[in-house]
Amino acid sequence: MEREPLPLRLKLRVAASIDYPAASEILVSFPDKWELIHQMRRGDRTLYIAAMPPSEESPRRDHFYGLPPEINLELTTYRLDKFFQPWPMPSIIASLIEANPANKGFQLPGLSHFSLPSFCE
Repeated sequence: MEREPLPLRLKLRVAASIDYPAASEILVSFPDKWELIHQMRRGDRTLYIAAMPPSEESPRRDHFYGLPPEINLELTTYRLDKFFQPWPMPSIIASLIEANPANKGFQLPGLSHFSLPSFCE
C-alpha cells in the first residue's frame, strides 16, 4: 500500500517567532522537529499543538494491549503530539560593577536578591 506524502507544516519555533516578534530567542526541545498542528487563541494567549514527524514502525499483533491483532497489524505509523504554551520571560540586564563583593550578589529595584554563580568568583 502506497501512502500519500504528508503536507509540509510550519515548524513550532517559526510559528512562535511570528506570534512573538520581540522575542530574542525561542527555546523548545528539538526546535527543528516539532511541527505546528494547530493554534488555539483565547484573548492574548496562544496554545500550540505540535507534533514530531511521523515514524514508521514494524507492526506487531500485541503492540497496543486490548486491541485485536487485526487492528494492531494495521497501525504502522505513529506520531507524538504535545501542547505548548508560550511563557514569555523578560530580559533583565544588570551591571555587575554594582555587585556587592561582600556577599557576591546584587539588588535590582522591585526584585529579590540575586546571587552570582560560583564560577564567577
